[in-house]
Amino acid sequence: ATAPQLASEAYGNTNFEGYIYFATDQFFGPAPNDGKGFKFSTQANWNGTNYTDDGSFSGALSSTASDNISISAGYYKINANTTSLTYSTTLTNWGVTGSGTPNGWPDNGVVDHNMTYNSTSKKWEIILTLSAGGNEIKFRANDDWGLNYGDTGADGSLNEGGDNIVVPAAGNYLIELDLSNPRAYTYTLTPQ
Repeated sequence: ATAPQLASEAYGNTNFEGYIYFATDQFFGPAPNDGKGFKFSTQANWNGTNYTDDGSFSGALSSTASDNISISAGYYKINANTTSLTYSTTLTNWGVTGSGTPNGWPDNGVVDHNMTYNSTSKKWEIILTLSAGGNEIKFRANDDWGLNYGDTGADGSLNEGGDNIVVPAAGNYLIELDLSNPRAYTYTLTPQ
């Protein structure tokens, strides 16, 4: 009942998504790895349909295979589709970039400001001095635009590939990225 959750795009949709932190390697196999790894379950117990890799280790799901899915320690974006019977695990490390940051946009070798994952709060965080005057920020995974979040609508909720976030005022901020609620991702900029 306390397992991390994935959420579908809408009721009845079978395309699930969420972020999960694995504190240690989870390699399934013989002792001492008995019981390690993970499965996808349709209920908060083992009574529903449970899915695992089909044995090909190519991202295909099976409801009849019995081996758990192995994964290295880290923070992952996980997608699963129980209709197409596919899944993916993407290791992510998050950073802040943009004209409002000391490094600016990630052009010409400029690097993102790397955030640190706080396993207690389940948020990524960094304290950073931001500049205003039309300057903006965004969140990126793995120093790449392939997975990024902005705030379309400026409502504090994040959208994949969304609009740049306008820095409200110049100053030192605690920036927090909260991906712990599947498909309801948020962020905060707290003046320090």
